Amino acid sequence: MRSEDVRHHLRFDVARLRRAAQRLQAVDDALKDLRRRLEARALVLRDEAGGEPVHRDSDELGPVDRVPLRAAQAQATAELARRAALREVLRHSGALSLVAAMAVSRWVEAILASAGGAGDVERRVSMAKGHIDAGRLAHRMLATLRRGRGLRSGCGQLVCAVVVAELASPGIEEFLAEQIDDGWVRALAARGVHDDRGVLAAASAALRQGAELLEGMAEGAEPAARELVARAEGVEQEIERQLVRSGGLGLWPSGDSGHDGEA
Repeated sequence: MRSEDVRHHLRFDVARLRRAAQRLQAVDDALKDLRRRLEARALVLRDEAGGEPVHRDSDELGPVDRVPLRAAQAQATAELARRAALREVLRHSGALSLVAAMAVSRWVEAILASAGGAGDVERRVSMAKGHIDAGRLAHRMLATLRRGRGLRSGCGQLVCAVVVAELASPGIEEFLAEQIDDGWVRALAARGVHDDRGVLAAASAALRQGAELLEGMAEGAEPAARELVARAEGVEQEIERQLVRSGGLGLWPSGDSGHDGEA
């Protein structure tokens, strides 16, 4: 089968994988941004906690000491920053699933980042080779994780060459067509593959399973990330309320931010 026909048959699955990877990456980027902001704020609060105690009087609540307040707020903010990471919001997922998801997501992200990049043909071919090799590793991980779902060992090169060709083909179409053709030959020799239809089914299964894995991770991470953002907006006020209620001494137990539930 011609490389153009292979790409046509798998185009929908490649597009789905791309959307899933971008969705998970968006969550990862948002968490990284939140973490940076929280870490910066925690440093400011720690600096303020190092100053002289300043008391604020309230007719209803009594005096509040700013130094323990700022120290408590800094601790809570730093703890929230630690939790603002994809591995933390997805820590209840299986370790292998998370590793495989990140491998696939980062692979697609790297391909997209190189799309339309400058450089001579030799450099672009070298980058494409690197993407294909990295993708083959991700394919092996996915095949190990999702056994019995139509993935076939030996189809990795074909799948990865098609993805690279669809997402980043900056003037090296001939090289990528050769990679797809070579991958097709390899796939035909794979265990459990008997004909052209079997090759296409195995390649499609790999792309679908990759997309489903990323979609599942995104579905779990998105609400957890939103909860973290909401908590971050009010963490300082919540800590102040806790300290006021306890007379300025109500720090939470070690390792707990003072909020119910985990992100």
